[in-house]
Amino acid sequence: MLRHTDSSIYINFTSGKNLEKPVKQILEVKNEFRELNVTVFIRVPVKLGDENIWTTKNVQIPDCFRERDERPTSTAFLKVLKTKNVLNCSVAVCAVFRCDVNLMRNERKFYNISGNVSSGWIEQIGIRSASFQLVSTASLDYDEDKYIYFSDSLSSVPVCEVNTQVEVYEEQSILKEVIVGVIGGLLIISLITAVLLKSGFFKRKAKQLIKDPTQEADEVENLNEN
Repeated sequence: MLRHTDSSIYINFTSGKNLEKPVKQILEVKNEFRELNVTVFIRVPVKLGDENIWTTKNVQIPDCFRERDERPTSTAFLKVLKTKNVLNCSVAVCAVFRCDVNLMRNERKFYNISGNVSSGWIEQIGIRSASFQLVSTASLDYDEDKYIYFSDSLSSVPVCEVNTQVEVYEEQSILKEVIVGVIGGLLIISLITAVLLKSGFFKRKAKQLIKDPTQEADEVENLNEN
């Protein structure tokens, strides 16, 4: 079993907005040996606290039937998610799907978990900016008298995870940026004005504009002579 490459890798939400995004998690089961009869159990997180994770309450997987719902092992999901950032069956209610399959040699079977994921479950956590892993898991059940499972891991049961990264971020306020820009501009103008006042720029300008009356008369006389 493995996570198919067409599975959704990443989605994001803006904090404070009730949104939904399409998600597709695909599990691939492949048999490279002789004919095999197995049962695939797929666990999909469907509810966190009081909020549904998927907008479709009755999530379905083609060629499987929803056997039951499992309660999470921990009810303190707020504390867990703020430290671990993994949304799986340990903190969420999970729908358990049973998929009976007969695979011939070199045959593959795909199980598609698809629908829209809501941002409602994130809002109840109270985090404005974070990244979570939405994780569905799959395990195999088989006749141990007929088949032997070989693995390098310590697990005696084949287990596969299909994850999608879910990010929530805080939207930047345009009004805030405008206010900061205006204040910054006024401060620059004030600074320039202070420097010019200190250097006597405005005094020199005033003196240039105020002409001496005798000088003005001389200028008029010179014009008349010309």
